[in-house]
Amino acid sequence: YSDTKRSVPSSASPTTPTTPGGSRRRQSTKEIALEKNDFIAPQFTDKLKDLKIKDGESLTLKAVVTGDPEPQIQWLKNGKPLSSSDIIDLKYKSGVASLNINEVFPEDEGDYECIATNSEGKESTKCKLTIIPMEEKPKETGPSKPPRIVDHLTSGSVSDGSP
Repeated sequence: YSDTKRSVPSSASPTTPTTPGGSRRRQSTKEIALEKNDFIAPQFTDKLKDLKIKDGESLTLKAVVTGDPEPQIQWLKNGKPLSSSDIIDLKYKSGVASLNINEVFPEDEGDYECIATNSEGKESTKCKLTIIPMEEKPKETGPSKPPRIVDHLTSGSVSDGSP
């Protein structure tokens, strides 16, 4: 960023009349230095990373972003915008953008992108989420054992309203 100089009119000052019944005004220009632009385009200081998690686990994606004015955050999954819901919780606080899913399913797998935008520019970070399917319990092989009686039933009576 560099300082910018601009010519602006200075206040006009009347001069002594030089012709009968008339007057002239003189106008000059001054150069003033404008302060440099202190705004900063968004920049991710901690980017999203590819992740593999198991089906049914919770997911948190986090990215740390700086920028002035404070950036607006948008999340995409496979190029489509996401919004907070009962399933997905999107937050942005103190420069940390996060996406939380309490329990992931195979359909949550895909490419996630966090986009930060302000008046100075736009920046994004991406990651690939892979869901590892739940392992099925191996079926028991061999002969199955018949059920075994552990206790015999006993008769009893209970009054109405008794626990």
